[in-house]
Amino acid sequence: MISIDLARSSLRRASWVLGLGALVLAALPGCLAHASGELVYDYPAQYVEPPPRVEYYPSVYYRGAPAYLVEGRWYYRTRDRWIVFRDEPAELREYRVRRGPAYLAPRRDHSHVRAERRIEERRQLERARHEVEQRRAEERRRAEQYRRAEEHRRHERARQAEQRRQRFEEQRRASEQRAAERREHDRRSRHARDRDHSGDDERGQRRGERDRRQFRHD
Repeated sequence: MISIDLARSSLRRASWVLGLGALVLAALPGCLAHASGELVYDYPAQYVEPPPRVEYYPSVYYRGAPAYLVEGRWYYRTRDRWIVFRDEPAELREYRVRRGPAYLAPRRDHSHVRAERRIEERRQLERARHEVEQRRAEERRRAEQYRRAEEHRRHERARQAEQRRQRFEEQRRASEQRAAERREHDRRSRHARDRDHSGDDERGQRRGERDRRQFRHD
């Protein structure tokens, strides 16, 4: 009989302690209710596995622990499990709206940043190589233009030299022809003078012979 009374007394004491604990928990603000796993800080939530590298996403401290914003959903770690809020808490919504669109996109992890940096470096190297090839092609084009211009100038100088040589040759031939014509003219003039002189001598001889005959006749 005493054992039954003791058992009843212990049961009533345990029920009173549990009831008092429930009242205390209910009185605390922002309490957790994990009985169903669906209500966290008075907001509907569900247990989930966190996304890979969730710590690299935008985050803000909420009720003493970081909450991570991943693709528009808030992930939060409770005592032993991860949850995602089905309804956005007012504090988190205010923070997201106040901080603007920068917190709407997930952060990139370091490997992705390094990969993008390597891609950008390769692009810069490719652009630099392309610029070098363009400069070399431009230099080759200018060198070819200079070579062609120099060759044209050389041909032009040779053509002008040939023209000068031809003009000099023509002038020399014309000068020689004029000299030959002058020599021919001088020869003909001398021949004519010589002929005139010989005629005068013959006429003088005939006059002398006639005078002598006339003198002997007298």
